Order: sequence, then C-alpha cells, then structure tokens
Amino acid sequence: SIVLTERATPALLDLRTVVALGRQPWTDARGRLTSEDERVVDHAMAQAGVAELAGRDLAHLSDGERQLVMVARALAQDTPLLLLDEPTAFLDVVNRARVFQLLRQLADGGRGVLFSTHDVAQALRLADRLLIAHTDGTVWQGTVAEAREQGALESAFGTAVP
Repeated sequence: SIVLTERATPALLDLRTVVALGRQPWTDARGRLTSEDERVVDHAMAQAGVAELAGRDLAHLSDGERQLVMVARALAQDTPLLLLDEPTAFLDVVNRARVFQLLRQLADGGRGVLFSTHDVAQALRLADRLLIAHTDGTVWQGTVAEAREQGALESAFGTAVP
C-alpha cells in the first residue's frame, strides 16, 4: 500500500468509503466488502485517528484530516509493506507524533515500513535503517548509528545534525 504527498480530494466520497477502497484488491468481482473487510476498515480508521470523522465528505476535511484518511486507506489494504511519501505532511504536531508512533508499532509488529520525510529528528528516533539521498544522485544507506559514526547526515545536509 502507498501514501503519496499530493492532496487527495475525491469528489463526493465520504471518509469511510475512501478508506474502504483500500480493501478493493481483496473484494469479490463486484467489490463487495465482507464483515472481515468492514472490521479491517474500522480498525484502520481507529489506528489513524479518523474513526470519529467516518461519515464526513472528504471535500469537507482539512488537509491534515485528508492525510490521515490516506494513511487509514493504506492500513486498510493490510499489506506486508507500507510505502509512504511524507506521511506527516499537512499534520499538526500531535497527529505527526501519532503517525510516527503508529509506523514504529507496525514495524515492530513485522510490517515493512518505508517512508520519506524531511523530519530528520523523527527519522533518527524511529528508523531502523536510513536511506539518505544526496543532491548529486548518490544514496547512502545504513543504520542510524552508522549514519552518525560516518557523518552521513552532515555530508548530505552540509551542516551538523544533532
């Protein structure tokens, strides 16, 4: 499953329907949800913190709320790997922390989590491994400890990184 940075505004869809679309790969030919699919959708909305908004139209949500819906949709797909491009874009501090904590819990539970972020401090706190893209097109990869030992962050950003 994947979460992109672009602002998603599917017209005339309510939040629950958008999250339920994450189950589409697992439904029958008519796209009907089973009771298990409904349970997965409910759980994904609760994990992302949007269950209380379930009946609202996506068009009437804030950018941050829409981003949480996209996270919930990805969770509803229930895939072994989550790919997230700036999953905390548009989020306030509280929801940013919630999403990062959720991603860490998912990784600890055995799911693969790969995300891009400009929040270096959070990446250093949460990541098992880092991929650091340099402006010249090269990529450094290793553990957080290796990044610190080898000066990979300073090299990439041209400044000291705490």
